[in-house]
Amino acid sequence: MNVTADQFLANLRKKGGSCPHLVVAIGNEEYYQKAIKETLKKRIAFDHKGEELNTWTFEDRFNLVDLREAIYSQSFFGGLNWVIVSDPFVLAKTKDAASDPQTKGKSKKKESPLEAFLELVSDIPATTYVLVQLSAIDKRTSAAKKLGAIAPLVECQPIKWYQTKALMPFLQEQAERYGARFDQGAKALIEDYVAAANEVPLLFLEREIEKIALFAGNRKIWTADDVRQMFSQLPQVSNFALGRAIEERNLTLALELIAAERKNDAKFVLALYVVTSSLRLLTQVKAMMAKGARQDEIAQTLKKNPYIAKLAMQHARNYSHESLQKALVDLAVLAITSRSGGGDKGWKWSRLEEIIIALVGRD
Repeated sequence: MNVTADQFLANLRKKGGSCPHLVVAIGNEEYYQKAIKETLKKRIAFDHKGEELNTWTFEDRFNLVDLREAIYSQSFFGGLNWVIVSDPFVLAKTKDAASDPQTKGKSKKKESPLEAFLELVSDIPATTYVLVQLSAIDKRTSAAKKLGAIAPLVECQPIKWYQTKALMPFLQEQAERYGARFDQGAKALIEDYVAAANEVPLLFLEREIEKIALFAGNRKIWTADDVRQMFSQLPQVSNFALGRAIEERNLTLALELIAAERKNDAKFVLALYVVTSSLRLLTQVKAMMAKGARQDEIAQTLKKNPYIAKLAMQHARNYSHESLQKALVDLAVLAITSRSGGGDKGWKWSRLEEIIIALVGRD
C-alpha cells in the first residue's frame, strides 16, 4: 500500500488507530525519514507504556542472522524490539546482492539473501516493530511488490516548490506543535519564498518555524511579518527579494541584491530565473486585468495563492504591458547567449543589470 509521508504521519498520530509492525519508508527527503522514525518510536512507547524498548540498527551490509536475532529475540524480563534497517544490501542494485553468503544459520541453503530478508520481515512477532528506510527502490520489482503487500510503503519524496497542497499540511503540522497557526498572508509569503527553490528545504523550514514560535511568544496566530523576521537566512530569500524589489520598482535595492549575488557566478541562472518569473507573472496578471479579471479569477487561473494574486495585481500597475514584454524578450536573449560561455563571466551580470535599469528606472 502506497501512502504519502504526511498522510502516514497524520494517521500515526491519531488516537485509537493501529501502529503497523512493519513500515517501509522510501525516498531521500531527510525531514520525512526523521519524522517517521521519531513518530513511530513515540507511538510504540505510547501503545506499550512501561515496556522497555530495545533498539537494534542495521545499515547497508549486515549479517541476516543478526537481523533474525533482533526480530525474534525475547528478553526474559519482557520488553519490545525496535529494529531500524537502513538501505539493506539485499535491496541495493549491486551485482553481489543476490549472491552474498551471509544467510548461514537457519536460512535455507539455496535461499537468496533477498528471499531470506523478505521472509524475515513477513513474519514479525507482536513484540517487534521494524522500520525499513530506503533511499529508493524500483517499484516494478517483485521485492517492492512483496513489501507493498505486507507493509505501508511511505513516500518520503522532497516537496517541489509548486506542490502547495503538500506544503500546506507540513506548515499546519509545524504550527500545531506550538499550539499556533499561520494566517493566510504568512502561508502565502512562505509559498512565495520557496518558489525560488527547486525543492522545499523542509528541515531548514522546521528550524526557522521554531524561531517564529520563540519570536511570537504568546501570540498564536503567526503573520507575514513574523515570517519576514525569521526567514532572513533562507538561501533562496535573496533571490526572492530580488524579484520582489523589481516588482515594487525599487531600483536601488534591486541593484544592491544583484551586486551581492554576482560574487558567486553559479547563482546567475537562479537570479535570471527569478527575475524572468516575476516579470512573466506581472505580464500575465496585467493582461488578465485588462480584460476585467478579478483577484479570485486570476488566482484560480494562474494557480496562485489569493494573497499572491492580490500583490501581483498591485505590482502590475507599476509597469506598462509594452515595457514588461520588452524586458522578457531581452531576458530570453540573455538566457540564450549566456549559455555559450567563454570570455569575461561578468558580462552577463552587467547585461542583467542593464535590463533591470531600463525597466525599473524608466519614468
